[in-house]
Amino acid sequence: MGDAVITMLSDDDAVRAAILSREVLRTASERLVHIVMSTLSVAFARELEQAHADTGIAYIAAPVMGRPDVAAAGKLNVLAAGDPAAIERVRPLLDAMAQRTWLLGVEPHQANVAKLAVNFLLASAIEAMAEAATLAERYEIDPAKLMEVITGTLFAAPAYATYSKLIVQGEFKPGFKLTLGLKDIRLALAAGEAIGVPLPFASVVRDNLVDAIGHGDAGKDWSALAHWLRAGERGSAVTRRGDDSAAEHRNQNWRDEVTNEPVNKRSGIDLRTSALSLSKRRSAILRKRSIAALAKVFPTMRLDNPSSRAGTIDIPKIP
Repeated sequence: MGDAVITMLSDDDAVRAAILSREVLRTASERLVHIVMSTLSVAFARELEQAHADTGIAYIAAPVMGRPDVAAAGKLNVLAAGDPAAIERVRPLLDAMAQRTWLLGVEPHQANVAKLAVNFLLASAIEAMAEAATLAERYEIDPAKLMEVITGTLFAAPAYATYSKLIVQGEFKPGFKLTLGLKDIRLALAAGEAIGVPLPFASVVRDNLVDAIGHGDAGKDWSALAHWLRAGERGSAVTRRGDDSAAEHRNQNWRDEVTNEPVNKRSGIDLRTSALSLSKRRSAILRKRSIAALAKVFPTMRLDNPSSRAGTIDIPKIP
C-alpha cells in the first residue's frame, strides 16, 4: 500500500461499507494518509475521525468543488481539513488534481461542513435564478437576455454563468444528479439542526427537489430544479406551459384541493378554516403527492423514520 489512499464515494453508506464494515483501517500501514473526498454528513465525518484515531491512521477530509468538465481539466477546488502535517505530506497529490487547495481547519468534519454550505448556496442560486427567469418570461422578457444581464453585472461568477445557461437551455444532462442534490440539502439541514442553526430556505429547496424527483427527473442534473417551475407545473399536473387562463385553472385546482381537504386527523386542524397560508397548504399537498412518486423511484426508502442514517432518502409523513 502506498503513502496515501483516496476514497470518493457517493454517500455515508457507501463509505461505511467500503471502509468501516471491512475494517480495512486495522490492516493499513501506520504511515498511511487516508483522504476522503466524499460529501458526507457531519455526524458520519465525526465517526470517521474517531475510527481513524482509534487505529492511528491519519485522516483528511477533502471534498471537492467542480462539475465533471472542471475535474477533467484539473481545475477542481479542494476543501481540506485535518492534521496540518498530514495535509502537507499529500499536498502534491491534491495540487495535481486541483487549481487550489483551501485549508479549512484541523478537524476533518470542518471540510464537510464547508462543502454542505457551498452546495446549499449553489442549490439556492439555482432556485433563485429559476424563479427570476420564470418571472421575466411571464412578462415576455427573454430569460436568456435577463441571464446575460445577471452574469455580466452583479453576479459575474462561475456558478451563475454555468447554471444560468443550463436553466435557459432547458437541457439537464446529468452532471450532478438531483438525487445527490437532495441528499446534500438534507445533510445541510441535519447539520444545522444539530447545532441550532435554522436553514429555512434549505427547506424550500429540499421540497422543490422532492417535487422535481417526483415528476420523474431523478436522473437529471440538479439544475432541473428549474424545469417544473418554468413549465408552470410545480406541484401540479395541469400543463407545462399555458396562458393566463391555464394558470388560473392551475390555481383554482389548488384552491379546490386545499378547501376540500378534511380535518387533519393528527392535529385536529380544519385546513379549510385554519390560518395556514395557501402556500403552506400547497406544500403539504405537494409532499403527499410526491411521496407516492418517490416510492416508485426509491422503493426501499423509509418514509417516516427520523432516526434513519443520513444519506438515505426519508421523507417525514405529512399529516
